[in-house]
Amino acid sequence: MKKLLYVFAAAALVFSACNDEEIQVDNSSVSLSVETVEAAPEGGIYDVVVTSDSDWRVSGFCEWARPLSESGKSGETLRIEVDPSDSRDIQITEFKVFSGSAVKSVKVFSNPSFMMKLLTEDEVAFSSSESSLKIKLDTNVPEIESVFTEDGSEWIEYVDRQEVFGNTILSFNVKSNGTYIGRSTELTLSGAGKSATVKVTQAQLDAIITDTPKVVYTGLNAGEVTFTVNANVDVTYELPSWLTLVSQTEGTKGADGLTPTTIKLSFGENTASRVADLNFVSGGKILLQLSVKQQNPN
Repeated sequence: MKKLLYVFAAAALVFSACNDEEIQVDNSSVSLSVETVEAAPEGGIYDVVVTSDSDWRVSGFCEWARPLSESGKSGETLRIEVDPSDSRDIQITEFKVFSGSAVKSVKVFSNPSFMMKLLTEDEVAFSSSESSLKIKLDTNVPEIESVFTEDGSEWIEYVDRQEVFGNTILSFNVKSNGTYIGRSTELTLSGAGKSATVKVTQAQLDAIITDTPKVVYTGLNAGEVTFTVNANVDVTYELPSWLTLVSQTEGTKGADGLTPTTIKLSFGENTASRVADLNFVSGGKILLQLSVKQQNPN
């Protein structure tokens, strides 16, 4: 019986030892007032307050930033010195703060002096057809916003950004202009406090149109015909020998950009039907062909 009691006592001692080992807790802790430092291009000294359950220490190495103290007590300030930036890019480094087994990181960002210089023309003109707009910049701004005046965003859309041989190229698609009025907008590119502006214009869709592409006079006797053409360009046309211009009256330009012109032509008596195709020309191009016919009623 005594032997059995000794066995139980030994087992109890082993169990007690295991429990003592399991309840050991690591209470190490460390926290930072800020975990990110945004350094200005001119550099400076930035403070981070460290709170910990015991003395803390710092590790990490960087050529352009350094802690001004390697260790301290809870509540004391870790001061980080950052050199002025000589880079066109954002530089990032990290320092680690230890207290016992606890660790926290503070990231340091060194911001460069941002710049934005326009390398292409500040005024660009396009025809009425669909086109591609490319703007070249000398810039180190990471995010560039595009803002249009008027309704520019309705007919110009952003495509992509490319970095080519150290320069930034922004590509836009200029939609075709299906209206009879030219349009323009100012595109402002901005970011990091820098900006550049480009004026974009697009020509009207040149047009000469009419509601009566076929003008017919029924009868072989002398007579007159009248029709109207609408245009947003200067118009020229030639008449055959049997047609004579009686009058040409220009009206008021409409909201659609077209100006109506009423044309009256006369002709003499004839023995048979005859027809003439009138070509209305602008800039060397035929934009409208209209036919005038004297029709034999029989």
